[in-house]
Amino acid sequence: MVGEQMQIKPGDVLFVWGNGLIDHIIEEITDGPSHVALFVNDTTLCEAQSGREVGEIDLSFYMSENNYLEIWRDLSLTDDERTKMIQFAKSKYGSKYDYVLIPLELFHFEISLNIDWYKEHQKYICSTYINEIGKSVNRKWSKVANPAPIDDKNENQLTKMFIWRGQSWETTNLLTESA
Repeated sequence: MVGEQMQIKPGDVLFVWGNGLIDHIIEEITDGPSHVALFVNDTTLCEAQSGREVGEIDLSFYMSENNYLEIWRDLSLTDDERTKMIQFAKSKYGSKYDYVLIPLELFHFEISLNIDWYKEHQKYICSTYINEIGKSVNRKWSKVANPAPIDDKNENQLTKMFIWRGQSWETTNLLTESA
């Protein structure tokens, strides 16, 4: 099983460089991943994704040959905090996607305009959902009001653990050096 081999933990974060047109636009503008989701268990993710309500999806959905994936971990999280994060994440299932926030997020990168549109606990894009889950256990993975996936990744709160390059998972140097 994928998760047992890699020791994925609930609360680990998946960053996705996708293969669709919108993915490429987001990746080009932000110079980072186009999507972020959070592991509920070793093969199930919770996410906010356009076209559907906040909920769960299987990791295999993202494991195509054309996608590049990274799994990151907040090494400071306790097992209790991980459990609380997943409970909080599940409490938001059924929330709506925030289509207004996407162009505002892009303005943040294109003209350095950060409009505080995001309203906690109402609608989400992938990165606001993941950031709010972290905040549920006092982790601030992004300092930006309306974070893009790259903002969650760039605050040095998370550590890269595994990489998917379209064929198989690889561990990062951090893991192989500490083994």
